[in-house]
Amino acid sequence: MDAVPRAKRAKACSDDAEDDGAATTPTTAAKQIAELQAELERRKIEHDNAVRDLSRRHEQVVRDLKGEKIAMEECHDQVVRELKGKCSDLKAGHSGLKGSYSDALNWAYSETTVQRDHWLEKGHTDEYADAMGSLLNTFKHIIKDLRTGTVGESIEVRFDLQDDDGRSVTTDHDEVLMPYWRELANALIHW
Repeated sequence: MDAVPRAKRAKACSDDAEDDGAATTPTTAAKQIAELQAELERRKIEHDNAVRDLSRRHEQVVRDLKGEKIAMEECHDQVVRELKGKCSDLKAGHSGLKGSYSDALNWAYSETTVQRDHWLEKGHTDEYADAMGSLLNTFKHIIKDLRTGTVGESIEVRFDLQDDDGRSVTTDHDEVLMPYWRELANALIHW
């Protein structure tokens, strides 16, 4: 048995064998090596060109992003300056409101109310006069709560009176109610 040591065996390309099975000539092998080296050089050049192109694109993206970052920082700084200005304005306005708190509380707790007789003299019933008294007290409490910041999620101003058939009765317009409505409107704005 003819045993050839492993180290001496050469791997032959399938193209290397001729029809008669003879080994390829050294010039054919040299030609193939030259072609492979040329292909390798072309691939290296293509690779280098692709890397340069990607590097240029990357650098452009980085420049664009830096420009956007600078623009965003400038925009952010402008917004911060505007907000600081608004805060200063609000603080200045807030100092002027301190007096309005005490004014509102004084108004809400004042003893001057519309007397019950006012409604009776206008020809309304005792129930109507009582309902008006409740309405005015409701106004005072809502205004106080709005001015002190203790109001809940909603407020309700209701004239709670029903006729004999169970239908709601509405109030008549009366100038004595206007200070209450004005103060409620101011308290809502303040809220």
